[in-house]
Amino acid sequence: MPRPACPECRAPIAVDDPEPIYLDIVASKPLEIMVADGISRMDQNSPLVSVRTAARKLKQVTDQPRVDARALESLLVALDDFNKRIVPIFAKAKSQQTEIVTLKKQLASMEEVKAQAEKATQLSGEVTHLRTDGVKLRQELKDASMQRDLAVKRATEADAQERELRENARTKDGVHAQEIRRLKGLLERNAEDRSTQRNKIQSLQQERDQLLDELRSQNRDIRGNDSGYADDLEIEVRGIFTSLFTS
Repeated sequence: MPRPACPECRAPIAVDDPEPIYLDIVASKPLEIMVADGISRMDQNSPLVSVRTAARKLKQVTDQPRVDARALESLLVALDDFNKRIVPIFAKAKSQQTEIVTLKKQLASMEEVKAQAEKATQLSGEVTHLRTDGVKLRQELKDASMQRDLAVKRATEADAQERELRENARTKDGVHAQEIRRLKGLLERNAEDRSTQRNKIQSLQQERDQLLDELRSQNRDIRGNDSGYADDLEIEVRGIFTSLFTS
């Protein structure tokens, strides 16, 4: 057998689940009297929900098909009293609300002025900072200009020194070239002298060899007569040519 469902959420109700009990409370007084009593007890300290409840109850009263005359009179008296006590308060509240809106606008204007003042202060600080940076930048530019002038001066001096060195180098190169030409001439003359000496030595060597050959031939002819004399003569001739070659 299906279990009954909750009338509110339609969830099935178990056996052990607690079940709500609904009671219909019947008012002991007519609705008009209860609404009149509630309105008469309301004041400036009443919460907004009470005012809304009273308005809803008034609508319920007006929706009834039949209203008791005495109850309606009591309700009208309560409403008249409500108008005398509460409506001025709401009017004052509305005036205060308008004043609050005006004050909020003034506060917003003051906040805007404050923000502008803070921005102006910030901009003033930034301007001061920029001025300081400007002074620093001008000093740096001045230092850079001095360094540039010094660099130009040093470059000019270096250029002049380089030109002087080049001129000295050209002069030295001329002297060196002249010395080289002189030494080259000496070498060439020395080479010519050596060539002449070489030719002379070769000629003397040939002459020596020829004389030695003649001496050997004569030595063979006279060996039988006086061999010692022939040997001494050959030694003497060799000594002469040796002294010529080593001189």
